[in-house]
Amino acid sequence: DSNLKVANELKVVIYNKSDFKWAQMHAAKVHPDCKLYIQPEWNKAYQMMLPPRLLFPGFLFVLFAVNLLIQPGHIITWFWVSLFAGNILSFFVAIPSWLYNKQLLEAFMKIPSAFFKIFMALFKLKDANKSYIHTPHTNFEPENHL
Repeated sequence: DSNLKVANELKVVIYNKSDFKWAQMHAAKVHPDCKLYIQPEWNKAYQMMLPPRLLFPGFLFVLFAVNLLIQPGHIITWFWVSLFAGNILSFFVAIPSWLYNKQLLEAFMKIPSAFFKIFMALFKLKDANKSYIHTPHTNFEPENHL
């Protein structure tokens, strides 16, 4: 409770109706200048509908390469390359500097291969509904050590 009195902000993720009561109870314990936030829980169903984050820079690079072949030097080509470069730069900004090492460079070198594999996996998703992988079940009898 002593931490609540010095907090600058209180953020509560709302998943159940009871979370509102919990938020109100703790909001009463903070000082009046404390900023109060509530946030709805991110639904896993929505998260599963999002494409993998690796696809976006891959598609930007493909659009850049196609435009470079079709219209070299055209302004739209530079638009795609600037979007691609900005997206890659955002990855570097998000990674802490203490993680910049040889292992990170090797991981970045594997990105084109990962993009291709993820892209190809998207076309195999339609077959996932046609087959069912059965999980084998076995009976387990616990030993009595008494």
